Amino acid sequence: MANRMKSILHRVFRFAIARDFIQINPVASVEVNKERPRTVILSDQEIKGFWCDLDDAVALPAVRIILRLMLILAVRKAEITAAEWTEIDAGNGVWEIPADKCKNGLPHRLPLPPLAVSLFAEAKTAAQGSRWVFPTSGYKDDAPLDRRTVDGRFRDARKKLGLDSVVPHDLRRTASTGIAALGFPRFVVDRVLNHAERSVTGRHYDKYEYLNEKRAALEAWATR
Repeated sequence: MANRMKSILHRVFRFAIARDFIQINPVASVEVNKERPRTVILSDQEIKGFWCDLDDAVALPAVRIILRLMLILAVRKAEITAAEWTEIDAGNGVWEIPADKCKNGLPHRLPLPPLAVSLFAEAKTAAQGSRWVFPTSGYKDDAPLDRRTVDGRFRDARKKLGLDSVVPHDLRRTASTGIAALGFPRFVVDRVLNHAERSVTGRHYDKYEYLNEKRAALEAWATR
């Protein structure tokens, strides 16, 4: 966060200097903190414990479904908590995540393995007619479940689950690592994760959605 803030302020002050509002950039000499990306990945035994003990550890059904979908689909917490039923095509097993809900601003067509479809069916019953897949309090409120609720409920349950150092985003990393371990190339894993393509070919010329490849990877992971 400190590094992101320094970067934003640096741009602001450069803008001001270019227009002669100020003469110096006061954050130019501020050192950047060394970042240490998280590397936590759940083991097979931890995944089993997480899945089997979640019902007893977390009381709110919506949070349980969200956490399980994060592990199955490798989606971001913000994408799943903001999901609306208009995006879910359970019959064809596809979730159309719009661009404005994706971190990189790119729409994401995500195949749903049968296990995910069954979890969305559970959510449909609990949503009681709400436009949101996971409405606040599980009723017809005009707001989705707050992401912080997922964090808080999971944090309270970590000891029971034996996952003291785990956060919800680690489920996404576990899923992507698990898919790669099943033999799927990193290129396919990136498509599952909806990572922005860096190559010129990928950005401008290759508009194929790789839906079949993503489906094969996610179904294999769900089965695993």
